[in-house]
Amino acid sequence: MSVPAPQFDARESFRVVEAVLAVVRQLRPSFVSSDAVWEAFIEWRGREEGEYLRRIRAGGTYVFYAVLQDLYGFAEETCGESVARAAGRELAESLLERHLPDFLRSTLSEAGGLREQIIWLFSQVLAGTTGEIYKLDVETGSDETVLAISLAYKAEDQMADYLARSGHEPARAFANSFDAFQGAVRSLLGRIVHGFVPDQFHTETGRMRGRGIITFTPANRFNYESIIDLLLNYVHRLRRRQDHEPVPVGVEASQHVSEAMEATWEAVSKAAACDETVLLCGESGTGKSYHARVLHDMGRRRKGPFVEVGLVSDVGSDDMVQSNLFGHVRGAFTGSVGEKQGLFALADGGTIFLDEIGDASPDLQAKLLRVIETKSFKKLGGVADISVDVRIIAATNRDLDAMVRDGSFRRDLYWRLNVIQITLPPLRQRRRDIPRLIQVLLDRICRDTGREGKFLTHEALERLCSHDWPGNVRELDNALRRAVAFSDQAEVSLADLPATTTRSAGSALPLPAVASQSDEVINRQVLLKVLSAPRPAEGTETFAWPGHVDYARRAYLEALIERSRGDLRQIATHWNRSSENTLLKLIRQFGLEDQLRAARQNRT
Repeated sequence: MSVPAPQFDARESFRVVEAVLAVVRQLRPSFVSSDAVWEAFIEWRGREEGEYLRRIRAGGTYVFYAVLQDLYGFAEETCGESVARAAGRELAESLLERHLPDFLRSTLSEAGGLREQIIWLFSQVLAGTTGEIYKLDVETGSDETVLAISLAYKAEDQMADYLARSGHEPARAFANSFDAFQGAVRSLLGRIVHGFVPDQFHTETGRMRGRGIITFTPANRFNYESIIDLLLNYVHRLRRRQDHEPVPVGVEASQHVSEAMEATWEAVSKAAACDETVLLCGESGTGKSYHARVLHDMGRRRKGPFVEVGLVSDVGSDDMVQSNLFGHVRGAFTGSVGEKQGLFALADGGTIFLDEIGDASPDLQAKLLRVIETKSFKKLGGVADISVDVRIIAATNRDLDAMVRDGSFRRDLYWRLNVIQITLPPLRQRRRDIPRLIQVLLDRICRDTGREGKFLTHEALERLCSHDWPGNVRELDNALRRAVAFSDQAEVSLADLPATTTRSAGSALPLPAVASQSDEVINRQVLLKVLSAPRPAEGTETFAWPGHVDYARRAYLEALIERSRGDLRQIATHWNRSSENTLLKLIRQFGLEDQLRAARQNRT
């Protein structure tokens, strides 16, 4: 697919691309970095344009609008759902971090109410990402409780012609852009407006234009606390990285800093690189289904099917076991009026995940042993062997060793399944991972429910970290969902937590530094003092002012250069897995070339 030569400037900010890549990583954790997602997109779009697309990403400034639409198509095909709205939410978060100091200074020093602050936000922040493609208008009227924001193409006829020549349907392309716009607006409102609920924002759309209408209520006010916490969280993330906290891989159950989970994830990574049978062991809720999917997505069979079956809940009786797993021929048993293809056949070329293998009946155990040994099976009532090429991943929360000893599980099947055994530790044995898991799960729940801007109080976080979690990650996820649903404010407090979590008190580890208004190192008063400091002269670098996030980013990058002795590969593992070219560009931007050169000269 060749890149069309536009007759006008049809370019989009590359920040939108980075937001899409981030969402794909969240939905498909087998991608270890945004670079990996971009390479998969290049493969999907056509290798002949690989050099061009890599050069575009290395520049990191803009992308042609047609390429962005291709990226949306790739993301939807890869994730099984549209990602535009989620990308908008991701974009809003990055924009807030970038513009928070200016936004806070405006709030502190400028006259005007909530509506004026939101007008400033959309006209100065969001409009900066629309490039040369859209026109974003903020409409005000005499009614102080209503604000409208409209989005349309600047040159509708030219854009429609450009998209048609690029192989894209114009209305569909605009729908993607407007979905991203909606996601960004809802996220921004959830962050900065206290008491905001999704019903306060509704949209009106035409073929290639859309309009969002915000209605304010007397309960709404500027959510100063949420904005302060957002900036403090950003600074604390840099500080934790500077203390060499390991960079997480994946999401949910793979989020870890504990030694127990580090060893587990190393085993998962090695198992994914081969094609052997894997037995996942662990208590209920430790993430066996999740890790089975990761093993498939990271392995060579990732383009093949992934078939999951619970050997009790999904297949039931012995006849249904054979029918569902292996299929049946007509007349094999009462009621079998036609032929049926089994799950093993559906998994051919991919992976079959046998959950709760410890609950398999003796008859099923014998049939599974034959499939593993011969890579073939017979349909129920059939005589012909059917060959399959599948990888088998099994899981259990039972003690198979004890079952082998008491004769309830076949020894030969156990050894066939136990080629690679990975035991997932319970959450109570990896308490250091709980704060990070909470943040990841809370962010996802807030996005899913449209309640962005929620955060835990220090007391609530401390209580969750001290709970023993007999239901493991699944129980933690349910507890956070309940807390978000019951919280009427931006903060989630002890009162919002389920009663089961407030009764137990395990041996919690000391909490890491978290963003809160009572933080002793960086608190609201200190932040206000920094923000009120005189700004540097016009044209001075952003990192020269302590109130800008670039100041902290530069300090962190400088520390990484010194500690790694200028090794860009080491730096990249801590800096969002950026490419070396991206790091060199950032080092030049921050004026750290001399530090890099000196660090390399100090190598022994």
